[in-house]
Amino acid sequence: MIGGKDTMSTKDVKGQRIFPIQNDAACALKWSWMTLYLSMDMFNMCHRTGGFSFTRDDKSEFKDFNSHPKLVEERKRMANNQWPEVSCRYCKRVEDAGGTSERQIFTKKPYWNPHQIQWSENNELKNEVTPAVMEVYFKNTCNLACTYCSPMFSSKIEADIKKNGPASKHYSLDGSYSVAPTYQRRKKQFWEWMREHSCYMKHFHILGGEPLYQKEEFEETLSFFEDETLNNENLGIKMFSNLMHKPRLFKQKIGRIQKMLDKNLIKEWIIVCSIDAWGPEQEYARYGIDLKQWTENFETLMDSKITVHIHSTITPLTTPTNWVLRKKVLDYQKKYDKYIHQSWNIIANPPFLDPTKYGHFVLEDLQKLIDLVDKGTDEYNLLKGYEKAIKDDPQPDEEMLKEFVRFSDVMDGRRNLNWRKTYPKLNEFIGKSLRLNYIGQDNE
Repeated sequence: MIGGKDTMSTKDVKGQRIFPIQNDAACALKWSWMTLYLSMDMFNMCHRTGGFSFTRDDKSEFKDFNSHPKLVEERKRMANNQWPEVSCRYCKRVEDAGGTSERQIFTKKPYWNPHQIQWSENNELKNEVTPAVMEVYFKNTCNLACTYCSPMFSSKIEADIKKNGPASKHYSLDGSYSVAPTYQRRKKQFWEWMREHSCYMKHFHILGGEPLYQKEEFEETLSFFEDETLNNENLGIKMFSNLMHKPRLFKQKIGRIQKMLDKNLIKEWIIVCSIDAWGPEQEYARYGIDLKQWTENFETLMDSKITVHIHSTITPLTTPTNWVLRKKVLDYQKKYDKYIHQSWNIIANPPFLDPTKYGHFVLEDLQKLIDLVDKGTDEYNLLKGYEKAIKDDPQPDEEMLKEFVRFSDVMDGRRNLNWRKTYPKLNEFIGKSLRLNYIGQDNE
């Protein structure tokens, strides 16, 4: 039973049940959200937290993943208004910076509750629940090698590190990602579990790597949700994609998704388009992207019944044109008369790409972006929180600037790029900050 001064009523003004614990540490995601990394035989409670391993023996039961003893212990800590010591550092950092964290956002939303909490009597808090949100990473197969990504999420970066080694001491990943021997069995167990539980879920998220580039897994996903015997009409599906897919094949897959929507087999299919900025700066930061192809596929989405979101990452490499992308998004909304939800992620790792380490350099462009975001929204509050954190400590971190230069010079040599030419203002800023003359230097 839930009690104490921190507890609120389990119903909001509309009579819907909200998460029964309302304190300064509790997070609904710890009960409602589950992220699976099937190829690595790991899981966690959201994409921001540390992970747990499945038991790697033939007797282990996949269905027990959401009642893992460590997970249950973290739930108990939150019920007692205590932050988990390690796993929830991202949201703690956001809140300490004055921003609005995902913990704060989702704990207030009734529809994220697992159905066992949604309909439980006497506000009983259950530990064994069906997640309201299931987030799945199948494999790391990807056709891009973004500057801030890692072998865990990009096979291109994995291959590069295996061949050439890590490019930074802060980028300690060794490229040793490998598919666990349990993968095919876990994947089979997962789809069997889904047949029994998907009807109780609110959202199903597909991430990568690049889902469209993972042929076997994406075909399994489409086939599952095309099954008319399942009761998934209240389920929303969200897929993250870089849209770098041959336009002809892209249209075919979009067509299959539209048929599901036409038949009401699912409630909604959202495609979250991963793009951070625009122009040469974007093609540098998300290495391998072709903005012409991206635009063609994006416009195919805008002409469809699929819900379109955009998720953007903020680093010193994307800040200069984050706001340019935002203007394009607003223009697309007007052209198609279709709302596009856009969200932002502030990079914290690797630390030399954390924009807060660049102090006042990012403020002007960050302000341009903030001015284009609706006031009072969670996204606006998040960006304002980081703006405040930078203004409170506007001096750049010289060690991180040096590490950025070392990392970028190494990667430019591997990719035949030149960050100094692509980002002349950043080059000038770093040169002045370190009292060195980087301006106009070429990558050797």
